[in-house]
Amino acid sequence: MHESAFNYVSSFAENIVSEASLVILEFGSRNVNGTVRDLFPDHAYWGIDISDGPGVDQVADAATFLLPEGFFADIVICCETLEHTPLAFEIVSNAYKNLSPGGFFVVTCATDPRKPHSAKDGGRLRRREYYGNILPQALKGSAILAGFNIEDLQIRDLPGHGGDLYMTAYKPLNTSST
Repeated sequence: MHESAFNYVSSFAENIVSEASLVILEFGSRNVNGTVRDLFPDHAYWGIDISDGPGVDQVADAATFLLPEGFFADIVICCETLEHTPLAFEIVSNAYKNLSPGGFFVVTCATDPRKPHSAKDGGRLRRREYYGNILPQALKGSAILAGFNIEDLQIRDLPGHGGDLYMTAYKPLNTSST
């Protein structure tokens, strides 16, 4: 994960004031080139990814993974993952299903003009590896369709890096948990 994406999540983490322990679920948690896990040291943290590796507590697909019945996350984090799957918008919808009312969904992902890169190591794409930049309108639309209220949506063009897209959204309080 590059510095700007890390800083976006770090800024969110700094604003969390809670005496109770929060439950944090990370979609795409395999540590390829950095992690945000350490930003939440006093909270329960569960990371899932489709590939085993550092930072992965459970191998699972973020498009279909559900916490055990009766359990919900207070925060779902998805960093630098959505551009690496054709199921990006299913993941957005599934984040909503895993959140408690009032819970937050924090996203960092690539957008135009970012060049394709591998989910395995950040290098060149490998044969049959999926990649597709996430358009801001598509992320916003899928979040709204899922039921989220968008708190923040930022597009950044980072010199030498390309496009970044950041979003913080929340599940309204006046909704069922599923």
